[in-house]
Amino acid sequence: LFRSNVLVGCLGIWGSNRPQKIVPFFVMVTASFAFDVAKTVVSVAVAGGLSSVGMDVLLDLLFPPRCAFCRALLRRGESGLCQRCQRELPWISGPAAEQKPEFVSLCASPLWYEGAVRASFHRFKFKGRSGYAQVYGRLTAQCVRDHLSGRYDLITWVPLSPERLKKRGYDQAMLLACATALELGDVAVETLRKVRDAEAQSGLAGGAGARRANVLGAYQAADPELVAGRRVLLIDD
Repeated sequence: LFRSNVLVGCLGIWGSNRPQKIVPFFVMVTASFAFDVAKTVVSVAVAGGLSSVGMDVLLDLLFPPRCAFCRALLRRGESGLCQRCQRELPWISGPAAEQKPEFVSLCASPLWYEGAVRASFHRFKFKGRSGYAQVYGRLTAQCVRDHLSGRYDLITWVPLSPERLKKRGYDQAMLLACATALELGDVAVETLRKVRDAEAQSGLAGGAGARRANVLGAYQAADPELVAGRRVLLIDD
């Protein structure tokens, strides 16, 4: 995690100011050095009995936290989401947040998928920003409280195929479901397995019919008895 963050930072600083052939070597040396320094500092802090609060402060100094949506540096008291985004993100409230698609009793969403929200989820899914799940989990949990409270018996997610999971390294829907469940004082359980690596829904043309046909037969129940007769809160991104 440290090495990844430092590497991105170095690329951002040096990518436009050095010849391209020099950048990879310089970045790797800088990232390795910074990682070793950070590891040493943290090790000394642990050995010296630094509290968990103190450790958080130290890590924030070494790797300043940023807003999951606009990527601005967070100020004191902000957690995952800056005040500006809290005010200006395309929030959905009231009846507009609810839909009733086929085969689902009710679907609710906290945000419109546009602008900074779209860019943030793109980083979450394709750029390794798996830590965003904690922020999204808080927002999703509040949406569940507002629109779906008391209407489900268990929480689950729409899983990736084994092929895509291997390529990406993590299942973003599972992380989102687990973070949401944690905020709700619950746990997320596996109820589905993807048995066919279908084409990504986001790249399909042809509307809802094409998306429905694309996933036909792609999923199987992991444990049919677990979901029999129960109301399922299905979380997906």
